[in-house]
Amino acid sequence: MPAKLSFFLSVANIVNPFLTTYQTDKPMLPFLCADLYKMVKTLMDRFVKDEVMMAHVSSVQELLKIDVGLKENHKVYKKTDIGFMAEKSLKSAVDQKMKKKISDKDVMQFRMECKDFTIKLVKKRWRSHH
Repeated sequence: MPAKLSFFLSVANIVNPFLTTYQTDKPMLPFLCADLYKMVKTLMDRFVKDEVMMAHVSSVQELLKIDVGLKENHKVYKKTDIGFMAEKSLKSAVDQKMKKKISDKDVMQFRMECKDFTIKLVKKRWRSHH
């Protein structure tokens, strides 16, 4: 449970500044594209292979070309970025796995769930703004 909470907190730390900035009556539309690009790119960096991101980082149009649902574009589950504190919590749980009965399969499933959540979030953000 601490790893899950830490993961969601790390995602919230990426998304919250964007949401807070755009909850205003000020004319923010000129900044929307750049801020959305930055947020989505940061989220994609967590699970999309580095070589795929390197080929598509120069513009919003190129970033949109990346199919985040395509498994060939994904990092292996062990390299998926779940956040520093989530990694620490997960490592602590694994170190104590004799007491808590956490298997390698549980760790893999947790990482895959984190990746799936991030993929769905990225798809939702792009769909609602483009």
